[in-house]
Amino acid sequence: MLNKFLFLAFALIAALGLLAVPFPDGAVGLMLVVILSTLALFMYRRYTEEKEFVTSVFLIGLTLRLGFGLLLHIFDAREFFGGDANAYDKNGANLVDIWLGHSLQNNVLDIQNDPSSGAGWGMNYLTGSLYLLFGRNIFAAQSFCAVVGAATAPMVFYCSRKIFNNLKVAKFSAVARFDSSYPSSGWRSAHRHRWQVRAA
Repeated sequence: MLNKFLFLAFALIAALGLLAVPFPDGAVGLMLVVILSTLALFMYRRYTEEKEFVTSVFLIGLTLRLGFGLLLHIFDAREFFGGDANAYDKNGANLVDIWLGHSLQNNVLDIQNDPSSGAGWGMNYLTGSLYLLFGRNIFAAQSFCAVVGAATAPMVFYCSRKIFNNLKVAKFSAVARFDSSYPSSGWRSAHRHRWQVRAA
């Protein structure tokens, strides 16, 4: 019963995404979500006896992430909740231009995308790879990250089950991971941004 409700909520968010996000960005994002979610659910359900729990945790996480991401996209609120997405969008697009020979590589991009330069370089390459395949589409990149983020809770379930050999611990760990994941990190970024604005 719960999974039917979750599939309905997911379908409503997907339909809203298709209506609210201009074509082809919304359609490409939805295609990525459907393909990756189907693969993830197939793998998760195949290797566990707790099929309903794993499906529920994944679908709840995915629905919340997609809903939150859709709101960010519709209201153009990425900068407020953390401007990293805009930087990854710009850097990913610049990398694609370099890979396709449309522009020359400059020293700033060399330094920024060097693995020894610090955090963020991997996300630049991930975004660039998605843009190379699907065109510059920040909604598709965001949707890809939503599926990967939602897939972490079932993975935590599997790892906890293997390590502790205890079903209650595994379920608690998956729910705790789900509860501490993406949407709340966006809120933390918003609070940090709010305090920076007040301090200025």
